[in-house]
Amino acid sequence: MNAHALEALEFGRIRALVARRCASDVGRERAERIAPLAEQATIDLVLDGVAEAHALQISEPDWDEIACPDVREALRRCMVEGAVLDAADLVQIGRFLEIAARIPRFFTPRGGARRHPVLGALADRLLVDPAFARRITRSFEPSGEVRDEASTALRRVRRDLRRLRQSVSARLEELSQRFRTPGEESHVTLRGGRYVLSLAAAEKRQLPGIVHDRSSTGKTLFVEPLDLIDANNDLAEMEAQERAEIHRILRELSDWVRERHAALRETAEALGELDEYAARARLARDLQATRPSLEEASRTLHIVRGRHPLLFLAIGDRTVPLDLTLEGARRGMVISGPNMGGKSVVLKTVGLLTVMAQSGLFVPAGEGTTLPWCDEIFVDIGDEQSLDSDLSTYAARLRNMRAALTAASRRSLVLLDELGAGTDPAEGAALGQALLAEIGRREAFCVATTHLGAFKAFAAKQTGFENAAMEYDPQTLGPTYRLLTGVPGRSHAFELAEREGWPQEQLEAARVFLPAPDAQADELLARIEEELRELREARAEVASKEQRLTADRESYRRLSGNLKRRMSELRIERAMEEDRRIREARGLLAELRARWTRAEAQRPVADPAEERQWFHERERALAEMERTRPPVPRRESPPATEPLAADQVQPGREVFARSLGVPVKILERAAGGKRVWVDHRGVRVVVPAGDLVRLPERSEQEPPAAPAQNRPAARTAHASPGTGAGALQEELSDSVRGEIDLRGLSREECLAQLDLYLDRALLAGYPQVRIIHGKGTGTLQREVQAYLKKHRHVRAQRGGEAHEGGWGVTIAMLGESEGRDRG
Repeated sequence: MNAHALEALEFGRIRALVARRCASDVGRERAERIAPLAEQATIDLVLDGVAEAHALQISEPDWDEIACPDVREALRRCMVEGAVLDAADLVQIGRFLEIAARIPRFFTPRGGARRHPVLGALADRLLVDPAFARRITRSFEPSGEVRDEASTALRRVRRDLRRLRQSVSARLEELSQRFRTPGEESHVTLRGGRYVLSLAAAEKRQLPGIVHDRSSTGKTLFVEPLDLIDANNDLAEMEAQERAEIHRILRELSDWVRERHAALRETAEALGELDEYAARARLARDLQATRPSLEEASRTLHIVRGRHPLLFLAIGDRTVPLDLTLEGARRGMVISGPNMGGKSVVLKTVGLLTVMAQSGLFVPAGEGTTLPWCDEIFVDIGDEQSLDSDLSTYAARLRNMRAALTAASRRSLVLLDELGAGTDPAEGAALGQALLAEIGRREAFCVATTHLGAFKAFAAKQTGFENAAMEYDPQTLGPTYRLLTGVPGRSHAFELAEREGWPQEQLEAARVFLPAPDAQADELLARIEEELRELREARAEVASKEQRLTADRESYRRLSGNLKRRMSELRIERAMEEDRRIREARGLLAELRARWTRAEAQRPVADPAEERQWFHERERALAEMERTRPPVPRRESPPATEPLAADQVQPGREVFARSLGVPVKILERAAGGKRVWVDHRGVRVVVPAGDLVRLPERSEQEPPAAPAQNRPAARTAHASPGTGAGALQEELSDSVRGEIDLRGLSREECLAQLDLYLDRALLAGYPQVRIIHGKGTGTLQREVQAYLKKHRHVRAQRGGEAHEGGWGVTIAMLGESEGRDRG
C-alpha cells in the first residue's frame, strides 16, 4: 500500500499509539513497523492473536507484564569467541529469562486443547531455563555486584579478605593513635590499592615505612609501615584471586549465553511479538474497538457506528458515530454539506478503519462492521502544495488523482476530498466527473466530498453512486456531524453569512447573483432536509413510544404475575392456618374425650349421654368447618430446571426453594457451603443449595412434578382433593419431600426446622417421614427423638434401618395420637 495514503490518513499516529502501549523495546520497534498485510490468511491470524490477547487481559490480568530488558546488544557482543559479558549484562539476561519462564503457564493446554493457539505458538518459541535464571539471581545483586554466593571459591576468598582487612585496619588505627600530632588528624586510607597511614611530615622519621604519596602542600605524607608490607602484599594477592574468580564466573555464564545465542535471540523476538499483541489489545480496549470482518472478495464496505480513533481518544463519547454502507453495484458515494461539517472526518474514518483492519488491528466500530480487503488505497486529502517540487496545490491534487486513474481496480479504495476545488469550478467539476466515472467503471470503492452542485447531479444520475449529506441544525446553524445517505447536502453559505453578521440587504443582493437553477435547487434541498428531519423526529418518537409501551407491558406482566402469586400464597397460608387450628381443636377435643372417659370409669357421671352429645356437636362443627372451607389453588412454582450455579447463590437474590415450595430471599451460605440460609416472610430457614432455582418469568408456569418415590403413599381420611385440606395436601405433595436433613444445625435451628417440616409433611399426607440428623456424638439424635416423643401428631418413631441410613436417621410415623397425655 502506497506510503502517501498512509501518511495522508495519519496511520503513523496509530502506530505510535500501539508503540506507546508496548512494555519492551523490541515490542515498540515491532509496533513502529505495523503496516497493511498482503495476505488475507495472515491478517486473520494476527486478528486471532489480538482477540486472544484481549481475552487474556480479562481472564489473566498479569499475563502481559512483558517489560523485559533489551538483551540483543549483549547477545551480539557475546557472539565474539572468548568475549566476557559484564555483570550488568548478565543481570539483564537473568531478568529476561525470568519473564520468559513465566509466560508459558498462561498457554498450557487444558483438557487436551490449547486455549490460545496463536499466542501459545509464540510461547512455544521461548527458551525456558529457570535453573540458569536462578543461578544469575544467586550470583548477582540487582545492581550488578557479584554476590559471595556466586561460588564457593569466591565466598572463601572474600571471607579471608575481610579478616585480613580488619587485621590491617586495626593495626593502622593503633599506629594512628600513637603518631597523631596534637591538633592534627591522622587516618587510615588507601593509596595504590595498599592500606597506608596519613602522617604529618615531621613525624615521618618516627615511623619507618614507604611513602606512597604526599598532600598538595607537602605537609602530609601517606606512609605504609614496614611491618605491614607483607600483610598488604597478602591483601593484593587475595584481591587478585577475587578478581580472577569473578572473571571465571562471568566467563562461565557468558559461555552459557554464547552456546544458546540462537535460542535467546528467538526468545527476544517472541517476547517482543507477544508484547506487540498485548499492546494491540490494549489499544482495542482503549478505543472500545471490535474485531472487523475483512472481506477478501471486496464486495462490501459496511461500517456500523464507526469512530475516528484519534478523535475518539481526544473527545471520547462525544464523537458522533458513522454508519456507512457501500455494496453490490453501489460502490461510490458523493458527500456534500457545509464547511466544518465533518466531511473530511468521514473520509479519513473510512480510510483509517480500512487500513487498521488490514494491518491486523481492531477498529473502533460496532459489531457487524465489514471492510474490504484492498490491494491499494488512493487518497487526495488536504493542501499538498510543495515549493521544493514546484507543485501548486491543484497540481499536487492532479498528481494524486492521476495515480488513481492509473492503477485503481475493483479491489481499490479511492478517497477524494473537496473534489473540484482549487481551480475553475466548471473545469474542476468536469475533470472530477470524468475521474468518478472512470473509478465507477472499474468498480472501485470511492468516497468523495464536494461543495459543487455538478457532482450532486452526477451522483444522482450515475449508476453505482449515491448522494449523502452532513446534517446541519437549522436552529443552531451548526453541524451535527451525522451522515445522511440518499440526499445531497447544502453548503448553507447564506445562513453562515447571516450568523456572522452580514447585513440583510447584502444577503438579498447576493441572492440576485445566484443563478436561478441553483437557487431553485437550494430551495428544494432545504425542503427535503426539513421533511427528512421531521420524518426522523417522527420515527424517533414512535420508537420511543414503542419502547415505553414495551416497558409498560413488561411491568404490567410482572406485577400481574406477582399479584397472582401473592394471592395464591395468601390463600394457601390461610388454609394452612385454618388446618392447623382444626388439628389443634381435634387434638384438644380428643384429649378431653380421653380424660372424660378415664373420669367416667373412675366416677360415674350424672348424665353421660349429655356429655357424649356435647362431644358429638363439637366434632360435627369441626367437620362442617372442613367441608365449607373454600378450595385452595395450586401453588405456582418454576419448571423443573437445573439448580442455581454456585456463583449465582448471592445474598439478596430472590429465588424459588423447591423443598419449601415458596419464593425466598437468599441470606447467606451455611457452614460447609452445601446449605443456604433463606428468608421467607421474616422466617429464617436453611435449605440445601441444590433446592434453589430461578423464579419463573411468567406466573402461569406449572410447578415441577415431584419424583414419584418422594410423594406420599396415602392421604389422611378427611382429605378431599380439590377442596379444603385435600387441595392443600395435593399442593404440598408436589413440593414437600419425604425427608429432611438437619445435619450441621444448632439445637434451636434444628427444632425450628423440624417443627415447620412436620406441619408441611402432615398437610401433604405423608404417613411417615425420614429425619436425617447424622451420627456424630448422638446429641442431635437425642434432641430430635425427644422432640418427636412430645409431638401430638407423631404416633411412633424408630431408628433407621441399615438401608435407610442406620442410626444417623430417625423414621417418624405421622397421624393422630389421641391417647397421648400432654399434661
